[in-house]
Amino acid sequence: MNEPLVSIVVITYNSSKYVVETLDSIRLQTYQNIELIISDDASSDNTITICKSWLKQNESRYVRTEVVTSPKNTGIPANCNRGINVAHGEWVKLIAGDDVLCPDYLSLCIKQIINSKEQEINFLYTNIERFGLEKIKGKSDLSKLKINKNSITAKEQFQILLRYNPILAVSFISHNETLKKLGGFNEKYPLFEDWPMWLKITQMGYKIHYLDIVGVKYRMHSESVQLKKSKANQFINDFNLAKSQMILNEYILYYPYFERILRKYINSTNLIFRKMNINNNSRVIYFIYHFITYIPRMILNKIRSRYI
Repeated sequence: MNEPLVSIVVITYNSSKYVVETLDSIRLQTYQNIELIISDDASSDNTITICKSWLKQNESRYVRTEVVTSPKNTGIPANCNRGINVAHGEWVKLIAGDDVLCPDYLSLCIKQIINSKEQEINFLYTNIERFGLEKIKGKSDLSKLKINKNSITAKEQFQILLRYNPILAVSFISHNETLKKLGGFNEKYPLFEDWPMWLKITQMGYKIHYLDIVGVKYRMHSESVQLKKSKANQFINDFNLAKSQMILNEYILYYPYFERILRKYINSTNLIFRKMNINNNSRVIYFIYHFITYIPRMILNKIRSRYI
């Protein structure tokens, strides 16, 4: 009764280099009542072969195991949803096939959820530790952020998340039924799954709770999705443009009028520069862009600082 079933969903795409380390970290969880699901997004390497071989050797550790595959690449949110749709656990933990769970992650999270008497917890996240690249590593400490104050409401969290997103999906655990009630992850934006989901959760009145532990090791490497996005040789890359478009399409009316105008202006400018298909090597274009967006960006950064 003190160990509700947890579904760990490993999200893979060409993850053969690191996925065994991820799976081993799940096997070594001090928490016992786990089902393990691997959801793969049409990997072109031998990720599935490696995973099936590992499961054959370790399946007795779990209540149930399942591998879900797709005939074509559909993006991160759709891959997450496929795994969630077959999850039987009361709680769902998503993890990418190159990250690592700390041994006590599930035990401490479920203990916090069960022992919480003041508020019902449906969504919880922790600090992380970055590793893999010497120049990008270290532990996060989110305990001082406004979004994690005990007294904060879901409505206030929503307003913070409109301005920036400090919550990394790798450390997030969700109540399965509530997650499915919200319709899962937004598949309209295939490059990212986390920010639209946090906005949806808080907009619908669910508070995102925080546990002050380092629960997950988040791998930074040259092939990682995040670094590939940031290295795209476009002046306005697809990832940043998609984030701007998501806000413009889904949430622009939730900003005060003046802030709305600034965000529309920057987004329109981004679209114009993106259509010009300019790469990062043009210093003249870089200067022009930053000159014409400097004041709006400065004002928005000032507004953002109030929510940190």
